[in-house]
Amino acid sequence: MTYIDTSSFIKLLLVEPESEEIEKAIGALDVVVVTSLTRLEAKVQARGFVAGGRLDSRAGRRFEADMRQLLNEAPFCIYQLEGSIFETAIRQQEASIVQ
Repeated sequence: MTYIDTSSFIKLLLVEPESEEIEKAIGALDVVVVTSLTRLEAKVQARGFVAGGRLDSRAGRRFEADMRQLLNEAPFCIYQLEGSIFETAIRQQEASIVQ
């Protein structure tokens, strides 16, 4: 079992310098743990990419859709951190509209 942090997780969703290496490493693993904190941070990053102009609003929505799809595929396993703060924040992020 391996934990993936937010910066590495985002490299699976956007083409960045280390994306290919991360994809290869993930391909060799049986289980990759993605925490609720990583999910929240990735959602906030996506909103920041849109606000900062790195992604347009359509690409921001696609980023979030791709993230949901990726999390439902092997080898990813979502780990809910204790407490409701992360899930509450994720729901708030999902309820807000990407401009």
